[in-house]
Amino acid sequence: MATLEERFRGCLLGLALGDALGAPYEFYRPEEIPTGDRLVGRFGRVMDLPVGTVTDDTQMAVALARSLVERGRLDGEDVAWQFARLWQQGTVIGPGLACSVAVGRFLGGVDWHKAGCGEGRAGNGAAMRVAPVGLLRFRTPAALVEDARTQSIVTHTDPRAVAGAVVVARAVAWCVEGEHVDAQEFVEELARAADIDCPEFGEYIRKLPQWLDAPEEEAVAEIARAGQPTFTDRVITPFVVPTVLAGLYTFLRSPRDFGQSVGRVIRMGGDTDTTAAITGALSGSLNGEAALPQHLLPRLREGRHRPNLVEELRHVADQLHRLATQT
Repeated sequence: MATLEERFRGCLLGLALGDALGAPYEFYRPEEIPTGDRLVGRFGRVMDLPVGTVTDDTQMAVALARSLVERGRLDGEDVAWQFARLWQQGTVIGPGLACSVAVGRFLGGVDWHKAGCGEGRAGNGAAMRVAPVGLLRFRTPAALVEDARTQSIVTHTDPRAVAGAVVVARAVAWCVEGEHVDAQEFVEELARAADIDCPEFGEYIRKLPQWLDAPEEEAVAEIARAGQPTFTDRVITPFVVPTVLAGLYTFLRSPRDFGQSVGRVIRMGGDTDTTAAITGALSGSLNGEAALPQHLLPRLREGRHRPNLVEELRHVADQLHRLATQT
């Protein structure tokens, strides 16, 4: 079994790998996405950027992690500044609209706790980056909830977006500390976490066991329209409810196999960089760095800005591990 330190590394590296593997297929339809080794055995190209490039999912997760390490706690204003620097420096890759709006407001002088997009803007931006909170607070559930909420409201204040961030952080904490995943117990724990801010979200999470037993095509269709009953397409939109459900579903289908889990969620189509980032973070948290595709790790990069990202991810993960386990 992986050590705790290896799981911390696996979480951030798995997130980045999922992000980079999913990014080339963002907003593709399922039938347009390749299968097998072409999908998860090598990186595709994103725009004119080098292969292996991550997106804002990884960049904002690393920014959050840096803030936690430097401050030793969750400091909302510092998190906002860490995010804002990505926009100020022009290095953010493929940012979401809500995050861009919130950062723009913050840079325009709005207080960090008031700059986030409000109710009705329930995108997945807060959930995609929250994994470092799950690592830091893996032994303190109440602090985990508070910190996941705080980092969420920097950009998203809709209760569904907040609940999605809490759920992903709690899932990371569960995986990083557990030796195995009992699906029913795992799902109920996450549903209770969602209930705090959005009971409807909790009820969708409780449907995961029945979706796991259903034919995959039926399950994916149900997940795609979760929380948006009039939606009829079979792709995972940036709406936080289907995004988080897709990540949980594909992780639970193959909790010990990064390639299967990440490949399955990418083949759902839609917001593939984010769904794969969340799935990859969960798989890495449970299984550790050694269970990730080793041939891909050296090629992870932050566009042309940072060509060797993997060592930074390891370093930040180790710093979080020391902070989380200090007595």
